[in-house]
Amino acid sequence: MMNKKRIAIAVQSALWGATALFASQAAAFDDAESQVSKPSVASETNEKIAKEAVEKITVTGSRLRRDSFSVATPLATMDREAIEDTGIGSLSDILIDELPQISEGSSNSNSQSSVQNTGLSTIDLRELGTNRTLTLVDGRRVVSNSYSGNYVSLSTIPSGMVDRVEVITGGASAAYGSDAIAGVVNIITQQDKEGFSAKVRGGESVEGGAKEFGLDFDYGSEISGGDGYVFVAASYDKEYGLSYWDRDRAQIHDSWSYDSALMCNQMLTADGRQCMRDITQADWQNLSDDTPGGVFLETSRNDTQFWYDGQTLRNDWRDNEERYGHNYQQYTMLRVPDEKASVALKLDYDLTDDVSFYGQVQFSLTRSENDKTPEGIYDGENAITRDLETGEFGEIRVGYIPFDNPFIPQ
Repeated sequence: MMNKKRIAIAVQSALWGATALFASQAAAFDDAESQVSKPSVASETNEKIAKEAVEKITVTGSRLRRDSFSVATPLATMDREAIEDTGIGSLSDILIDELPQISEGSSNSNSQSSVQNTGLSTIDLRELGTNRTLTLVDGRRVVSNSYSGNYVSLSTIPSGMVDRVEVITGGASAAYGSDAIAGVVNIITQQDKEGFSAKVRGGESVEGGAKEFGLDFDYGSEISGGDGYVFVAASYDKEYGLSYWDRDRAQIHDSWSYDSALMCNQMLTADGRQCMRDITQADWQNLSDDTPGGVFLETSRNDTQFWYDGQTLRNDWRDNEERYGHNYQQYTMLRVPDEKASVALKLDYDLTDDVSFYGQVQFSLTRSENDKTPEGIYDGENAITRDLETGEFGEIRVGYIPFDNPFIPQ
C-alpha cells in the first residue's frame, strides 16, 4: 500500500511539473508573437470591417431573365417558342390555357351582357379580380383600356412583339401597390431579334362555327452601328363569333330550383315548376314576357291579362308566360365577333455611355358588334332597337301596350 501511494504521488508530481513548464513556454511564445504582430493589428481590423460592410442588393420585379425555380418569389414563365407552339392567336387565351394560375377576365365569350367590356381581352390571377392583377409591358405600367377599371387588354399588343411572359403568381402589392394583390403579369417585348418575319393563322371549331383569321408582321434591326435597336410589329385578327343557333345544347331552356318539401330539383315548364324526375328535357321552358307585341295589365291583381300575338289581341296571358312568351336567349352570342388591328413601334438608343433613350408607341383598334336581347329590366322600360338590315336605330317602350292602341277593347 505504501509503495502504491508513493508511486501515485511521484506520477502526479511529474504531470504537474510538465504542465507548468508547457504553460510558461506558451506564454513566452504568445508574448513574442504579440511583439511581432502588434504593428499590423489596426490594418487587419480595418480590412475586417470593410468585408462586413458589403452592401446587400435585392432585385424586385421580373425584368431579369431567369427560370421559375431560382427566385424566392413564385414565377411562371413562357418563352416565345412555347407561345408559338400553342397555335392560338390571342395572347390572353394562350396564358389562360397554358398557365393554371390565370383565369379569364373579360373576353368575347363572357361579355355578351356588358357594354364597356365588349372587345376586351383581360386576365385574372387566381380569380381575385382583374383590378387586382397588374399587367406590365417591359416592367412598365401601361394605360388602361377601359374607363370602368384598370383593365389592360392583351389584344392591344401585337403578338409578334412578345418575346416572353413572366408571371409573379404570388401577391406583389408590397412592391407594386394594391393593384398587384393577386400578382403581376410582365410582358417582355423583343430585345434583339434581327430581320423580318410573317405569320398567317386560320381556324374553325371542330363542331363548326367560331371561325378566326390572323396576320402578324414584325421587323427588328440594330441601328447606328449597334448603338440603337428598333422593332416594329403589326397584327390583324378577326373572329367571326359563335351564335345561339350554332349549338344545339345552347338552345335548351333551363330554369331550375330545389324543392325541399318534395326533395327534388325542379325545372320550369309550361305548367309551372315540376320535378325533373317526372319530366323530360322537351318539357323545359324559360321564356320572357317581353313579346314583340307587348303584354298589358300583367300584374297579380288582374285576372285578365292581354297580349298581342302579332295578329290578334288575346286575353289569356295569365299563367301562360312559359307557353306564349318570348325566347330572349336567342339573341345571346356564345362568342361575340370582333375585329382587331394593332401596330407597335419600339426604340432603344444609347446616347452616351451613361445616358440611354427608350420609347414605345402602340396603336390598336377593336371593333365588336353585340346585338342585345330586347328584354327589358322592368315592364315599361325604354329600350334602344337596331334594324339588322338597315342599321337604323330606334326606341320602344317594352312591355306596355299604349292606351290609344286601336285593338284594346273598352
